[in-house]
Amino acid sequence: MSGRTHHWRDGKLITNRKTDRRNPRPRPKNRFPDIRLTCALPNTLAFAVAPGVHGYGVEVLNGGVAQIIGNSAEHCFLLARAFFAKVATERPGFTVTASIVSTEKPDKWDSRHLTIVRGAMVVSGGNVEPKVFEAA
Repeated sequence: MSGRTHHWRDGKLITNRKTDRRNPRPRPKNRFPDIRLTCALPNTLAFAVAPGVHGYGVEVLNGGVAQIIGNSAEHCFLLARAFFAKVATERPGFTVTASIVSTEKPDKWDSRHLTIVRGAMVVSGGNVEPKVFEAA
């Protein structure tokens, strides 16, 4: 029989596949902590985006809250940029406040302002919210 092996288990000779099913291969561990970026969508966009999964790592919850999970803050920003490029291309410019939390250390968090204009995104920090002025 091709692909079969004979080995002893519990005092019996067993014909089995090449791998022993009692000893599965170890799964690789996640080397990076999960980072969660959460922001509330503005009213001009929340009614147009359905709750559910919107791509890799992006989920919109009920009430217009977007939750993005990535390996790092930069990865979350890239996923957010791709999400807003899809859903906010033909919407007026807006700024949302996003909170960034690690799953390993939930007591340490950070916040950033995400400014989206015609699908392009700018990430900024600080206490003062950036203003968006569009030419008519």
